[in-house]
Amino acid sequence: MSSILKVDQLQDSGGNNLITSNGSGVITAAGFGKIGQVVNAKTTTATDTTSTSFVTTNLTASITPSSTSSKILILADGCVDNDANGRQGMFALYRGSTNLSGGANTAFSSVYSSGRSIISVALNFLDTPSTTSSTTYAIFIKTTSGNVEFCSQGTEANMTLMEILP
Repeated sequence: MSSILKVDQLQDSGGNNLITSNGSGVITAAGFGKIGQVVNAKTTTATDTTSTSFVTTNLTASITPSSTSSKILILADGCVDNDANGRQGMFALYRGSTNLSGGANTAFSSVYSSGRSIISVALNFLDTPSTTSSTTYAIFIKTTSGNVEFCSQGTEANMTLMEILP
């Protein structure tokens, strides 16, 4: 025995439409996992540092989540010049004043080589900020010694923020 259930919409307990149909087979679902908004920032302004503590670069972007349940996907890339042998450039992603890499001195990635290196770096991170307030993300850098430069040689650095709806 088979059964058929015909409906034009399914709602949650709060009366919000989860799935609707127009009767001709076209189904529209609520925003589960859809991209809500996209913000992109670019810079060609270099950031040089000799600091062994993280300092902000010119690569920052802000987004205002539409829900406290939204996630923010951060995609960032740029170029780093470690300037000489034995120097290590380290990179972290910050949300406001919080280092998202796990600790005040922890880096997401680093660049080290036996000579001068100019290398592309990329960071990808899925954050859960749990807010509907404007939220700023930034790339920070530091060095183990000497000088390192982010956005080196006039290259462009990019950051894209994507709101993933609940």
